[in-house]
Amino acid sequence: MRRYCLPTLIAAVTIGLSGAADAQQCGPDIVDPTARVNYCTAVINAGFEDQADAVIIYSNRGDGLLELGDFNGAFLDFQRALSISPGAAAPLTGAAMVHQARGDLQLALETYDKAIQSDAGYAPAFSGRGSLHQLNGDKSRALSDYNEALRINPLDAQAYLNRGGLYFELGDLQRSLPDLNEATRLDPSNADALNSRGQTHQALGDSRSALADYNEALRLNPRHSGAYNNRGALRLEQGDVDGALADYSAVIQLEPHLIDAYRNRSMAHKRRGDAAAAAADLETAITMGGAPYIMSWQQYLSSRRHYAGAADGAMSDALKAAILACAGDPSC
Repeated sequence: MRRYCLPTLIAAVTIGLSGAADAQQCGPDIVDPTARVNYCTAVINAGFEDQADAVIIYSNRGDGLLELGDFNGAFLDFQRALSISPGAAAPLTGAAMVHQARGDLQLALETYDKAIQSDAGYAPAFSGRGSLHQLNGDKSRALSDYNEALRINPLDAQAYLNRGGLYFELGDLQRSLPDLNEATRLDPSNADALNSRGQTHQALGDSRSALADYNEALRLNPRHSGAYNNRGALRLEQGDVDGALADYSAVIQLEPHLIDAYRNRSMAHKRRGDAAAAAADLETAITMGGAPYIMSWQQYLSSRRHYAGAADGAMSDALKAAILACAGDPSC
């Protein structure tokens, strides 16, 4: 489970503020987004001595809210910053990230472009736009943007993480690993970087290093579903079926609507020899996928001679029986 990562916007606050103590906590030294949001809110409540402070504080709080998944709150903060400084690259980039997270990719691209037009030296705007190009499958433009972000700021851990992930997608593991090493060196507390490096280690056949990275990612972020999923796959590969089941169950607890999590746990149950549990998870996954997904499974199970019904995209007793038969068939 590999994903592109959006950049962070947080900047250090060095100007005088009414809530000076809280201001120092409303910056890049605070990894926990909840704590950062709380400190930034305290600064906002204390009042600003300079409007330039407000742009930074609102942008920093918006970044924290975005990380917490509060897209509406984040967007409001970026808009507050832009109402003070309409061309500020940080809140423009933040607004673009919200649009991207919401799935409005065209508006996200236009907003990233505005941020870059406003400040061509703002690395997070290039890193963010690169992640959008990567999401859209335009790997060449994504690589160009990541390269530019790193030219502007050679210490940009997020850009190294994103470029390392892109190299992984391209199958260039020898370039992926150095970038991910640099990302973890620059930001040792970044669970996404450790998870991505674990995948690269695993693809290179270094299971020990992969497991160490997944474990550390989960120590830093016990709610990192990607790390649980990847560690589960590694454990299953190593024959640790119980460990794989525990990891896939954790993914389901964190993301109960993730179809692949049920499919993966179904495979682990099947490896254990528990056909009933394997069928139950597979049936859940197939049902969640909707009619087109059900139809594809009807066709597959028909090809395996477990299903003789119509490929009509409907769950039926006959299909459930075929799923159970497949769960008990090592070749299915």
